[in-house]
Amino acid sequence: YLSAWFYVAELEAVLFPVHPTAAGDDGAWCTAAMVADADGTVIHGRDLDHPQDYAPYAKAVTLNLNIVNVPHEGVPDYKAAGLAWLAASTVTAEVPGHLSMQTNSRYYPSYETWPTKRGMFDYIQEGRLPVAQTYREMIERRGVIDFDEAVDFTSNHLPLSCPIYFAMVGAGSDFKAAVVSRDEDGLAVYANGTRTEPLYLDKQGDEANDWYLVQTNYDPWEEDSPYDPRRTVAENCIKEHGKTADVASTTDVVMDCVFKDGVSTGNTIYTAIMDPTDSQITTYVRYDITTTNDA
Repeated sequence: YLSAWFYVAELEAVLFPVHPTAAGDDGAWCTAAMVADADGTVIHGRDLDHPQDYAPYAKAVTLNLNIVNVPHEGVPDYKAAGLAWLAASTVTAEVPGHLSMQTNSRYYPSYETWPTKRGMFDYIQEGRLPVAQTYREMIERRGVIDFDEAVDFTSNHLPLSCPIYFAMVGAGSDFKAAVVSRDEDGLAVYANGTRTEPLYLDKQGDEANDWYLVQTNYDPWEEDSPYDPRRTVAENCIKEHGKTADVASTTDVVMDCVFKDGVSTGNTIYTAIMDPTDSQITTYVRYDITTTNDA
């Protein structure tokens, strides 16, 4: 039973292949807000969401994890936030001085075939890595701990069993942040059949703002669902603050915007604030949010 939790993302993909067409409790599956100061140091805010059926129980078993004695030579001890029943998995992690990262569920586009349980089991029997184990594989077995290599690994060297988003921030003052949109066999495919590219914070196009990047559960080239405007709410919040001059001010912006009503929801279990440049990760269990099943 516990082994099945390794495949929580894959199970969710079968249960919720597309976003609900009306407002409901099961329509929010995580937010990433990555915001740079004027010098290019990026602060990473992360909301982790799950259905209200078990959000109250998940809050009670949220952990800060220190992963020590990493077997791969040259890889330092690193930090993660997780849930007790998924303690061997990392969907929120930071390698101090190198990289912060998270995964977000990705719904199946309307132009792709939705998954079946049989198809999912076939992928698993092939030996494809569970999404929840991606970062442990990348860090501990492959020794990938820097931004460019992490973007390449999650884009091109990782067969999966379901679509997913990888959001990550690199240490330093180079505006390093990216979102990788994945299908099972590689980078996500547009409706015309061509493959996408990773979306970088500082390469979003001439009309885009170049100091922030927000990812929820919609492809970056698509608009938010009218029933779930978390990305739009977060982007508007960041724009209202404007670009800040230093890390402390930028951290305040990220905290304000990921804690904001309409970004955080009744499904939010924890919020993590990460600064890989300064080797900081702080996790806030969201007891300030009342879910329908709270006692």
